[in-house]
Amino acid sequence: MQGVYGTWVAGAGSESRPRRAVYAGWVPGAVALSIIVFGRGLVADPAGFRLTGQSAERVEALVAYVRQNAAAFTAQRGRIVFSGGWAAAADGLDRPPRQFREGSLMLDRAMAADIGGANLASYADVYPEIESDSTLENALRVKEDGYFDGTAFTARNPLGLVAHREHLARINYLVRTAFGLPGDATVNIAAPGTDARSGGLPESVLLPLTRLAFLGVRDHSSSGAGLAAQRGPGEVSDGTHAGEPLPERVGQPVAGDGPCVQETNCCPPSMS
Repeated sequence: MQGVYGTWVAGAGSESRPRRAVYAGWVPGAVALSIIVFGRGLVADPAGFRLTGQSAERVEALVAYVRQNAAAFTAQRGRIVFSGGWAAAADGLDRPPRQFREGSLMLDRAMAADIGGANLASYADVYPEIESDSTLENALRVKEDGYFDGTAFTARNPLGLVAHREHLARINYLVRTAFGLPGDATVNIAAPGTDARSGGLPESVLLPLTRLAFLGVRDHSSSGAGLAAQRGPGEVSDGTHAGEPLPERVGQPVAGDGPCVQETNCCPPSMS
C-alpha cells in the first residue's frame, strides 16, 4: 500500500516546501522524474474557463516538487503529463475548447512558474492529456496513449502522482492497476489544502466503492484490461465517447499552431 511508503507534501505559503523527505520504498534519493498531475475541475464564467482552486494547488505542488529536486531533474530530464479534460459529470460542463481543458490550463500555469531562473521545460518534457473526464479515464488514457512507454517503474525509479491527499489513495489504486505496478513503484505528491469530494461523494466512500467495483481485477495486471472494462456504455475502447471525433493521437500536435516542439505543450510523446 502506498501509505506505507509515505507522501511528499507541499507546504502552504509562498515558498512551498516538503514537510519531510519521503522516497518511494524508502530508497534514499529516489526522486520521481516521471509524473502525472491530475486535474480537479474547471470553472466556467463569462470570461471563459479557468482552473478550480484545487487544480491550481496541484500545479503548485508539482512546481514545488521539481524546484525541491532541481538537481535530479537537471541530471536527467523528467517527463510530466498534465491529465484532465473536463469533469463533465461532476461539473455539468459541455466540452470546452482544447486550449481550455484541464490539462492545457494546468500546463500553461506550470510553464509560467519560475524554477531556479528557468521554466519547467528546462527540467522536463511536458505534455497535456486533455480527453479524460474522470479519474478512471486519467489513469487509462495516460497508460494507453503511451506517455511512459519503455519506462520501468520501480522503487528506485518511481512514478509520481500529484493530487490532494484525500484523492491520492484512489488515484494510486487506479494507476497501479492500470500500469501493473507494485506499491513501492509510485510516490504520492500531495497538494496543500483539502479536497475530500468527487462528484458529490466523499473520497472516503469512493475508494471502497472503487475497490468493490474492481473486485477480482488484479492490482498487477499489466494490461489494465479490468479497468478498461469498467468504462461507461457510451465510451469506445480508446476512451472517447460515442459520436465524438477521435482526439489527436500520439505523435501529432495538440495545439495545432506552429511546429511541434517536444519541450513545449504541443506534443504527446513519440511511440516509436
